[in-house]
Amino acid sequence: MPIVNEAKIIFSDLTVRTGPFKGMKYPDFLATGSSIFPKLLGSYEKELHPLIDQLIKKDYTEIIDIGCAEGYYAVGLAMKLPRARVYAYDTDVTAQNACRLMAKINGVSDRVNIEATCTPEILKKINPAIKTLIISDCEGYEKHLFTEGNIASLAQSDVLIEAHDFIDKSISTYLKTLFSKTHNLTYIDSLSDHLKVIRYDYEELKGMDYVHKINLLGEGRPGTMEWFFFTPK
Repeated sequence: MPIVNEAKIIFSDLTVRTGPFKGMKYPDFLATGSSIFPKLLGSYEKELHPLIDQLIKKDYTEIIDIGCAEGYYAVGLAMKLPRARVYAYDTDVTAQNACRLMAKINGVSDRVNIEATCTPEILKKINPAIKTLIISDCEGYEKHLFTEGNIASLAQSDVLIEAHDFIDKSISTYLKTLFSKTHNLTYIDSLSDHLKVIRYDYEELKGMDYVHKINLLGEGRPGTMEWFFFTPK
């Protein structure tokens, strides 16, 4: 049996098995811009799980998810933070529609607003009195999104950014310099798909060989990535 078909049998209920968003439902086997099986398994970006668990306890009023894809974080956080309103942005129409459907089947569509493009001007309008979390995974656009013009408006917000230095090697330096006066920085490194196969232990992977495991765990990143978590000073 082809590996993909075997995986679809394992995850036939389309429900996230583990991790901070355990129990979240997917409408189909679609993950825009990433692999679906790590998300259903719950291993997707497991490097961030300890941080996500901490963020869920912070009771944010607003969450801004830039590059939301089909809604893994936007919908997952809306489910975990019932008092938060989520603003999810993605320029891909397929991602927007998928996120809208994900929000509906998980019962949070009334609190998830889906739009196409987040701009520097939108971030400049953030009310510092509102407890806000910003998540950015926007393929290099982060260098244009976070600016000297809006950094003051973000001074009281928690900001999690995936830095895409493979697109522009100056991104990390730019972000660290920009946020240095207003925020403290915590670094989080990603693991390679190979190391995930070696280190991760899930019941669903029992008895599988390397090839099968990497097809379920692999996120297909171009290299080791880095996340920056900025918290107000």
